[in-house]
Amino acid sequence: MKYIGISIALLLTLVYGNLHAQCGAELTEEDHAYIQNSQTPMRSFNPNITRGVRDFPVKVHIVRRANRTGGMNEASLMAALQQVNEHYINANLRFVMLKGINYIDADKYYNFSNAYEQELCSKHDVDNVINLYFFGSVYKGKVQVCGYSYYPNKSSSHADRDRIILDNACVDGGTTLIHELGHFFSLYHTHGRGKEKELVTRSVGIRNCEKAGDNLCDTPADPMIINEVDRNCNYTGTRSDARGEKYRPDPKNIMAYSADGCRQRFSKGQFARMNYAALNMRGYITMPKGAAVHNIAGGVKKPTVTTNTPPPPKPKPTTTTKPKPPTTTTTKPTKPSTSISTTSSKDNILSGEVMLQISGRAVDMTLDGNLYKPTRPFYSGTNYQMSMTNNDIGFVYVIGADLTKKNTQIFPRVNQTAYISVENSRMTLPSGGSMFQMDQTKGKDYICVLYSKRPIRMDLVMQEMERMSGNFMQRLYKVLWHQLVPQNHIEYQNINNRLVFSANAGQHSIVPVVIELEHE
Repeated sequence: MKYIGISIALLLTLVYGNLHAQCGAELTEEDHAYIQNSQTPMRSFNPNITRGVRDFPVKVHIVRRANRTGGMNEASLMAALQQVNEHYINANLRFVMLKGINYIDADKYYNFSNAYEQELCSKHDVDNVINLYFFGSVYKGKVQVCGYSYYPNKSSSHADRDRIILDNACVDGGTTLIHELGHFFSLYHTHGRGKEKELVTRSVGIRNCEKAGDNLCDTPADPMIINEVDRNCNYTGTRSDARGEKYRPDPKNIMAYSADGCRQRFSKGQFARMNYAALNMRGYITMPKGAAVHNIAGGVKKPTVTTNTPPPPKPKPTTTTKPKPPTTTTTKPTKPSTSISTTSSKDNILSGEVMLQISGRAVDMTLDGNLYKPTRPFYSGTNYQMSMTNNDIGFVYVIGADLTKKNTQIFPRVNQTAYISVENSRMTLPSGGSMFQMDQTKGKDYICVLYSKRPIRMDLVMQEMERMSGNFMQRLYKVLWHQLVPQNHIEYQNINNRLVFSANAGQHSIVPVVIELEHE
């Protein structure tokens, strides 16, 4: 019995090191050449620039036995998508599940061999979306793997490059889906292809991290650490590089061949590379305009920030905010709308516009996805106002923030209501002829307007955002990602520097309008 006990302990150690680390993704020479040709623009891609978040559609295909047993559990699927989005928002990417899981009931494919890939997937792939296939087990040849995906290359727009093959057990509570999406957006394993040995040193003139390993210098050199990570996620190997320096790899990197329970993070360089690949290598993958999306809000574990409380009765005139000291700058009066109606809008429609003004003139703006930016910086002491229109009955909230991550609720204030009970309502902030004024703190400032069909617990939203890492847009999505309307249901426009949007909210409830101000 003692001998058996030792054997079982050894087996568990090997399983712990290998079960969830086995990846079947293959980097072909064509893939490698394509990615290498992009190394210069990849390295010059500035990750410090705030960019709009891009939605990437995923179509879920779950393979079950012929008797409809054994398929990926939907609750586990929702948890996996939540985990994916919590990581990839840092690369300005959000994954949105298209409505309707495609169940494939066939014993032949349940324990999947890649020999049947084309036969099965060519019948079920949806073009120009990411197709996720879930199986009872996955084999690449005779080797069982946790899954595999395809790297981008010059043929990426072919449908057979837009799929990821996954083992249910490796996704449920693991990081395999996150790992395979990393390959899909151009990331190598941290140990690279194994052909170019990476040096530990990062000293200029000696290092080779731009060309060896994973081609990233903010991930430590990795000699392939499979079976060399203990239960506390420590590297236990003793190998040295070509210069005799001991390796100090990062077992917690998601692209490492580490134990699955250890893989927790990407580096900043990895996030930047994935963001570049999403925009320049996988840009053909877009949300089908108007396509229905799966309602996952009830299946994720997030703080409840919206309620189903019925709208309040038509509010009394609100009390204006306390005006700031008068300034010499004024704005032209806004003409009242002649088309105000008390007829209720459709429950799922949100639309409106936002405009910044200096001395009564609209500030010139550019639009990056769903992020608006003035074309020139603001300077300390600049006075400005913001006008907002809400075309449909609903709720409106405005918060401001700077690089300190401290959020301030601008609207509604005390004795004001967020509920807008009439269509085509326009308001100016601040009211009473006052102005916002840029303070002395330089950097990036943010104004965020949230249009919603349901009341929002803004105190909870701001509290959660202040706990999160990332820029303002990323922190907003980390808190609200499951309730924000997918971008294929929103049309953002810049019309004469009026930030105009219209949306069919569907099962979701919130449309954000985010403005980033460069403060010099």
